Amino acid sequence: MIKVTAKHIVKENCNEELLLILKELVEKSSLEKGCISYKLYKDMDSDNIYTIIEEWQDIESLNHHVNTVHFKVLTEKVRAYIKECCINKYEEIM
Repeated sequence: MIKVTAKHIVKENCNEELLLILKELVEKSSLEKGCISYKLYKDMDSDNIYTIIEEWQDIESLNHHVNTVHFKVLTEKVRAYIKECCINKYEEIM
């Protein structure tokens, strides 16, 4: 199993716009083959931090996901509303 965290730090006054895009990304990505879980979280201490936590069956499923049209289009839109994005991929070892 593969887990991915994508932490987004939002520009000032861009939360509403970003949330609309991230919600669409979550909805479409959740339906993909090999997707176990794809959830959006808001940081409890900051109004400007949102994190997507994903679980994928295998690396092939994740690779397919990042090459889908909806992922490419929506992540390009996200860039206009964020200061920073930190993505980490984890492979289950135990």
